[in-house]
Amino acid sequence: MSDQVATRLRNANCQTECVSIFIGYSKGQVDQRGRTGWRKQLKIARSNNTKVLTEHVLKLFRENYVPGMDIRNLGVSFGKLVWDTTLQLDLFSPPEEQIINTQLDFLIDKIRRKFGFKSLIHASSLLDGATAVKRAGLVGGHAGGNTGLGG
Repeated sequence: MSDQVATRLRNANCQTECVSIFIGYSKGQVDQRGRTGWRKQLKIARSNNTKVLTEHVLKLFRENYVPGMDIRNLGVSFGKLVWDTTLQLDLFSPPEEQIINTQLDFLIDKIRRKFGFKSLIHASSLLDGATAVKRAGLVGGHAGGNTGLGG
């Protein structure tokens, strides 16, 4: 999901400074804190890099997931959007690597625009239970009048 949202960021020439995820538990499930789900966000250095944003989303999930709770709804959003006018390099990674990763993201976006999202996917999207291929035909990940994930 973060891959698709990051692509939309780049297509809009934006970067984000805030990563947010939402988890809704299955009907009738309540965790130890009495919650039926949760939302967490993390302020980050501005980015639209798929790898960086996915790492932040996974970090939020791993830090807050309650083992044993069944998840029915999952949402990923990015806030505090800024225009993408420069490439901000960080001090902890080689500049060449950062530039190559940025170019790779734009190349992947270009291939997907020309041949469709399903033309270039992560191998994990082919595993049992993966939804990226099914979600590719939906509107923003939702059925939007289509038959949905089950159909």
